[in-house]
Amino acid sequence: RFGLMHMIGTNLSVWLNVLVQETKHEILTFYNPENNSLRISHRL
Repeated sequence: RFGLMHMIGTNLSVWLNVLVQETKHEILTFYNPENNSLRISHRL
């Protein structure tokens, strides 16, 4: 039981880390440092 809980906790931790990294990457993709703005485009 302890092993299962440890595995679930580790999995959640890794998942949240990846979520933060991907969100940061997406924000920096659209960031324009010249005027401190984000370029928002509607992709279909």
